[in-house]
Amino acid sequence: MPVLSIGADGVIRLAHALAWFGCLIAVVACSAPNGGGATPSPGAATVRVVATTTVFADFVRSIGGDRVTVESLVPKGGDVHTFDPHPSDIRRVADAQLVVANGLGLDEWLTRLAADSGTNAQIVHLADSIPKDDYIVEGGIPNPHLWLDPNDAAVYGTMIADTLARLDPADSALFKANATAYQASMRELRAWGQALVATLPPDRRKLISFHDALPYFARAYGLDIVGVIVKAPGQDPSAAEIASLVAAIRDNHVHVVASEVQFSDKLARTVADETGATIVSDLYDDSLGDPPIDSYEGLVRYDLERLVAGLGSG
Repeated sequence: MPVLSIGADGVIRLAHALAWFGCLIAVVACSAPNGGGATPSPGAATVRVVATTTVFADFVRSIGGDRVTVESLVPKGGDVHTFDPHPSDIRRVADAQLVVANGLGLDEWLTRLAADSGTNAQIVHLADSIPKDDYIVEGGIPNPHLWLDPNDAAVYGTMIADTLARLDPADSALFKANATAYQASMRELRAWGQALVATLPPDRRKLISFHDALPYFARAYGLDIVGVIVKAPGQDPSAAEIASLVAAIRDNHVHVVASEVQFSDKLARTVADETGATIVSDLYDDSLGDPPIDSYEGLVRYDLERLVAGLGSG
């Protein structure tokens, strides 16, 4: 077998080359993401959150910032009441660390979805953060649309911050600071809305809503909901109920019939045409929309401006 012979100078050059190559390997290993068994820095991984609606997803983003990744199960413009989860939603819930829902029956389909997914995620119901004395109860059942009062939205934000802090203690100070800032912005939003509604004469603050989504909204801003067209989404009223609603509009001198973008406005237009009331058929409550309604604050400002314009017309 041939034998390779290397002189003294060649040995030295070979040693230097091998040493340089070893250093290069070490540098590459250290600079590669999580390479060489390196431990990620504290707080590097974001908390994976799934929310039942785009509104609650926006709350999570407002509190979690870039320390969370969040997606909504109900898509933009969807109806949370009648939502039918897709098979892909099982995987989304299974992979989450935190699932954010409202509770009080609004998104009760989540219970089955979570069970089917076998998720280990923490599941929070934001309505649990509100004192039960503040619930508006109708027929013995609490109305679930608490977040439409910015005071309650601020409390939702605090619950989200506390939950995120338990899942990611390293960033707890950030979550607390964001929650404090959110409380201040919600106070400003509520005061702005009250001042806007105050520009209307008291007898111009009455309306009919499509479904029973606005009682907390009305309570926050001094509006009067005289009646609703449907008791629940998907339950059309009878002819007698429509006649009773028309009479209530005329007796109470109601000027606006309101409906939401996720529902057909056919019934609302029928009632408005019958009474001569103004129809405002593009409100948002359970879902966000396109800019400027792509945040909770944008939703509230848009709805109030549309309603006040309708109530003040005619």
